[in-house]
Amino acid sequence: MYNCKYFKIPEYICKDCGLIDISDNALYMFDRMREIYGKEMIVTSGCRCEEYNAKIGGAPGSAHTPQEDGLTYALDIACSDSRDRFKLVEAAFRVGCVRFGIYDDYIHFDFCPFLPPEVLFL
Repeated sequence: MYNCKYFKIPEYICKDCGLIDISDNALYMFDRMREIYGKEMIVTSGCRCEEYNAKIGGAPGSAHTPQEDGLTYALDIACSDSRDRFKLVEAAFRVGCVRFGIYDDYIHFDFCPFLPPEVLFL
């Protein structure tokens, strides 16, 4: 298991069942994003079991839920400031993230190889 420099298990564990099966590669990319961003990144949602994802209205097949390989690939990061939003997205592009969801108070980032790339949802 990848030893994250910036993100600890309690930050991205499923709030319902304790699922922590996030991709090592995704964690590595999130660490790289954090290095580039240069500021704390607060996780608002990480791993989710299917039941919890449905309970909170998450999209079926979300990168927050286990994919074909049993791993999850997404984190939602708190952000409501437009300048910080730009810097987070810029950091994500620099590490190769090509799946984003931008919302009022957080940004969804994922590195899922099983879902279509070059996606931006609002």
